[in-house]
Amino acid sequence: MASQSTIGLRIRSTYSFTILLTILITSGVNLKPVSAQVTPTNGETILQMMYDHYSEKGWYKNFTFWQQTSFYKDDSLVREQKWYEAISLPGKLVIKYDSINGRNGMLFRNNKIYRMADGKIAAVQKLVHTLLLAGFDVYFQPVKRTIHMLDSLGFDLSKVRQDEFLGRKVWVVGAVAGDLQSQQIWIDAERLYLHRIVYQMGNQVSMADLDEYKELNGNWVATRIRFYKDGHLTMKEIYKDIHFPTILNERLFHPENFASSRW
Repeated sequence: MASQSTIGLRIRSTYSFTILLTILITSGVNLKPVSAQVTPTNGETILQMMYDHYSEKGWYKNFTFWQQTSFYKDDSLVREQKWYEAISLPGKLVIKYDSINGRNGMLFRNNKIYRMADGKIAAVQKLVHTLLLAGFDVYFQPVKRTIHMLDSLGFDLSKVRQDEFLGRKVWVVGAVAGDLQSQQIWIDAERLYLHRIVYQMGNQVSMADLDEYKELNGNWVATRIRFYKDGHLTMKEIYKDIHFPTILNERLFHPENFASSRW
């Protein structure tokens, strides 16, 4: 049994802790996890921050939408097309051209791209979908795997700096200020999602800007993506009718089921 002096000490300690906690809360001290407060010194840290942040908050695993796809040549619009898409993370994406019943399109899985024509495989090749990797898969696969994949693609994860993207503070991984030729990712410093990625496509430098983010059902979604090659706009995507199904049938992401797949 505790003595009266011990009990008194406990009461005073508890009272002091309560006072301190009240001061911290009312003075606006940030009580978020340490990972959200650190100043990153390399890309590995930023990738870990992204993973940790949404492992607690939750990033959507599945989503479906259709998009208005606009194609440009010499920065001028040449044609438009509707694409219907379903994504299951990590790494699976199916695209149907013109109609949900369409037989032409593309399918990505296991770091391969399948080009589909009349419901059949027209071509297949190895391909890491870099935007899917840095903007979505990063929240679902082990951080070491993401680091390894970006490093093998030539991203210099040792370079980190601050910048702004359309008025929002970002962390830039992979390039110094003024360099839009080196492969790099631009990550929102507060919300930890992707704003820009610069990557190599053959001998050309490609860039994708993700903006017009909207919070839909508690999920952050970029509703516009613009693609550039060597500084010229080549494609713009506007996302519509966005949904977050709890489950997407695995059969959707097998090329042999492409013609009959619906979502």
